[in-house]
Amino acid sequence: YSYNTEREMPKYDSPKKIYFSDPYFLHVMRGGRIPGDLLVQSRQWAQSPKNLPLLVEQAVADHTARFAFAMSKNKLLFDRAESVFYWRSRHGREVDVVFPIRDDGLAAIEVKYQSEIRGDDLHGLFDLRKATGTEGGIVVTRDALGTRSGAALVPAALFLLLA
Repeated sequence: YSYNTEREMPKYDSPKKIYFSDPYFLHVMRGGRIPGDLLVQSRQWAQSPKNLPLLVEQAVADHTARFAFAMSKNKLLFDRAESVFYWRSRHGREVDVVFPIRDDGLAAIEVKYQSEIRGDDLHGLFDLRKATGTEGGIVVTRDALGTRSGAALVPAALFLLLA
């Protein structure tokens, strides 16, 4: 669900983002018709420079949900849909993953699977900071490591290893 920063809860009537925790289901839903061809189709689709960032975003969302579960106080009542969200500003700029961290505010993660991060790649994080007072954030990149405008730049391989 999208996250309502004013009410600190999901926006149940907003559009949803669907992430598959297993890429196999993504490929089946994409329309794999013949089981023998599904592997070939999946590899071709995943190797496209246009599609690889989508797979990375799915993996980041799934790992973040697992991290949110590990951080939750009551694991029996944990619900991914009620714990991990995306956020969209009034300007239509988005942060890919946000989740409340106990009493510390929101954790914000933006996936930009590219080597060079520009200032306009961070507009969603800037808007979230203005709306909530949240500081920082993580930008998951292809291979950039460092900081930019108060956000940590972390390569996807490192982020997925730690999350």
